[in-house]
Amino acid sequence: MAISGLDIFKLLPKTNCRDCGFPTCLAFAMQLAAKKIELSKCPHVTEEAKKALEDAARPPIMPVTIGTGDFSFTIGAETVLYRHEKRFEHRPSFAYFISDSMEDSQVDDILSRIKTQKWERVGELLQPNSIYLKSEENDISKYVKLVEKIASSTKLSLILINEDIEAIKQALQFCSDRKPLIGSATKDNIDDFISLAKSDSYPLLIKGESIEDLISLTTKASDEGLKEIVLDSSPKNLKQAFNHQIYIRRAALEKKNQALGYPTIIFPFKLTDDAMKEAVIASIFVAKYAIIIGYTFS
Repeated sequence: MAISGLDIFKLLPKTNCRDCGFPTCLAFAMQLAAKKIELSKCPHVTEEAKKALEDAARPPIMPVTIGTGDFSFTIGAETVLYRHEKRFEHRPSFAYFISDSMEDSQVDDILSRIKTQKWERVGELLQPNSIYLKSEENDISKYVKLVEKIASSTKLSLILINEDIEAIKQALQFCSDRKPLIGSATKDNIDDFISLAKSDSYPLLIKGESIEDLISLTTKASDEGLKEIVLDSSPKNLKQAFNHQIYIRRAALEKKNQALGYPTIIFPFKLTDDAMKEAVIASIFVAKYAIIIGYTFS
């Protein structure tokens, strides 16, 4: 249940110290109730108050950290719909697509090209930070060998996608310490994936056949205590993908729908066979509002 600004104010120190950046504790409380800031901005709030304010303090879009070390990245934690309202907290991540249907030479070529990929944007040097490993062969041993190869060849963060839970379990023996994003959890395997994600705090990719399906699955995962979730709405075409991204973002930020308050992933290469169109589609979802964008080397 939503908590009002006045209710939040009653639990704050009421010192008007301005350490949070606002002139009064009441102003801070109103912004927190609107989910435009985070509770951590107040350095003086008590642990008792933190517990009571857990719902109000929850970001509309939950943060998710994937990977460890220098190549880990955090997504989500967004509190506004438009950049000019405040800022977007984290830029989208691009995930290179590699599947177990590719020849070894093709995989080696992609790994080689990844090492040289760097872009400069407004004085900031950007480079890849994740690889999306997809099963297309329904062969557990082949998929596990691919994960072993990639894990030993690069320190980039990994996204392991195979709806066979046994394949994911075996693949994790080569990268469990790197906190990969695992999935896809669907209505057919959600219980197994929830158990695996909880076993070692893996972030979980949930794939729904529709928005309603996603809501059902994320609610179940959240009720089991999972907080780091990424959403795949399984769009069939560009129009549907665009509509899904807008709907999910608005539901989380404007309607305070916690079941959809998670980062999203999109795969432009599933929406077109044309390399140029793939790049254009990817640019669309950088703006509206995918947070992980899977793409191919074409």
